[in-house]
Amino acid sequence: MALRFTQKDGFDSVKEEFLTLDVNQWIKDNRIAAEGTRRGVLDQPPSDAESLDATEEQIFNWVSGRAKKCRQDVSNYLKVLSNKLTGLNMAQNLPELRKRAESKAKELEVKFDDVLDRALRETNPLERDFLAAQEDLANFKAAANLIRPANWDKRSASMYYIVVFFIAEVILNASLLMPVSQSGLVGSILTMALVSAMNVLCLAFVFGGLIRQTRHVSINTKIISYIGMVIVIVIAFVFNLSVGHLRDSMQGILTDPNADALLYGNYALQRLMENRLQLEDFRSAFLTSMGLVLFFISSWKWLQMDDDYPDYGKRTRNVEKLRSKYYAQRNYYVKFLQDIYSKGISDIDDQINQVRMQSPSEFDENLTAKTVLENFSNHISQYDSDLRTIIAAYRTANTAARTSAVPSYFESYPTIDDELKQPPKFTSPSGVDVIEAFDALYDAKLKIQEKCGNSIEDFRNSASSPVVRSGIK
Repeated sequence: MALRFTQKDGFDSVKEEFLTLDVNQWIKDNRIAAEGTRRGVLDQPPSDAESLDATEEQIFNWVSGRAKKCRQDVSNYLKVLSNKLTGLNMAQNLPELRKRAESKAKELEVKFDDVLDRALRETNPLERDFLAAQEDLANFKAAANLIRPANWDKRSASMYYIVVFFIAEVILNASLLMPVSQSGLVGSILTMALVSAMNVLCLAFVFGGLIRQTRHVSINTKIISYIGMVIVIVIAFVFNLSVGHLRDSMQGILTDPNADALLYGNYALQRLMENRLQLEDFRSAFLTSMGLVLFFISSWKWLQMDDDYPDYGKRTRNVEKLRSKYYAQRNYYVKFLQDIYSKGISDIDDQINQVRMQSPSEFDENLTAKTVLENFSNHISQYDSDLRTIIAAYRTANTAARTSAVPSYFESYPTIDDELKQPPKFTSPSGVDVIEAFDALYDAKLKIQEKCGNSIEDFRNSASSPVVRSGIK
C-alpha cells in the first residue's frame, strides 16, 4: 500500500526564512509507525533484502524532493535579488575603498610599533626605579622585623595642630609680653613668633624625631636617641626659662628709669645666670610653663606626623610615589594605543558608511543574499536528520512486529544527494561580490584591532612581574 505525503515547503521567500519540519508530528500524522507494524507482521521487507523497501523508498523520495524544492526556491529567490541589483554601481567604489582600508591598516601597524617602542623606552627606567625601591623597602622591613603596613593616617591632622599651637603660642605669649614691651603688640608678636618657631617648630621637631628613633631595632641608636632626648629637654627648659627672664628684664626696665631699654637682652641673661629658676613675676612663670607645655604637646604631634618606626613611612611613601608615576605613564601609553586604534577604525567606518549611504539598496540586497546562503548551508543538513528520524520510527515499529530477523541494511541510514547540499550560485550584476568586498574591509578592521590588542598585551607583558602587570589598565 502506497502512502501519500503532502508536500511541505522548506523556504518562505516572502519572510526570507527557512521552514523546519515538526518531524514527530509528521510521523504521527502520516502513521509511519503503523505502516512499519503492518509491514513487520508480514515479515516485510524480507530478511535477505539489501536495499530500501517500497515504504522507505517513498519516505526517502519525499524528503529528497522537499530538499530539492527548498534549494530551487532559494535559487529563484536569489535570481529575483540579482534582477533588483541591475543598474546599481556601488561595487565600483569598493576596490578603491578596500585599497585605502588595507593601506590604513598597514600604516597603523607601523604606528603601533613606533608607539610601543617609545613607551618601553620611557617606562622601563621608571619600572627599574619602582622595583628597586620596592626591594629596598622589603629588605628594610625584614631588617627591622616589620610585618605591619606603614601608618601615617594622622599626618594631616598633626600638621594642623602644630600650626594651631604655633599661632596660639604667638598670640598668647605676645599678649603677656605686650604690657612690658617697648615695641607694643606688633613688636611683641614678632618677638614671640621667633620664640614660638624655636620652641614649637624646631625643638619640638627634633624631640619628636628622637622619640621615633627610640623605636629603632638597633640598641646603639636607642641609646643615642635617649641621650639626645635628655639634651633637647634641657635645652627646651633653659630656652623657655630664658623667655621668662626676658619678660622680667623688660618689667624691670619699666620700673627703673635709669635702665637702658636696648640692653634688655643683657639684663635677661644676667637674671638667668644669677636667679636661674627664680622668676619675679607670675606672668613670666606662666609664660615659661606654657612654652614647655606647648613644646611637649608639639613634640607628640611631630611624632604622629609619620610612622612610629624611623624612616618606615618615608620609604613606603617613596615606593607609592614611584608606583603611581610608573603606572600613570604605562596607562597613558595604553590609552594612547587605544586612541590610535579608535581613530583608525573610525576612519574606515566613515568610508564604509559613506559608500553604504550612496547605494544602500545594493548593500542591503547583497547582505540579504549572503544571509540566505549562509542559512541555507546550516538548514540543509536538517533534511538528513529528518530522514533518519522518520525511517528510524518506521524500522523500530517494523522490528517489534517481525517474527524473522531484520535485514542487514537496517543498520545504516540513507542520506540525500550531496548535490542538493550545495548552495545556489549568486553573483552581483556588477561582477563584484559586494559582501565579499565588505568582508575584506572588515578584515582590515580586524587586523587593526588585533594589532592594537597585541601591542597593548605586549606592553603589559613587558612588565617584570605579574604583580606589576596587574596594575596596568
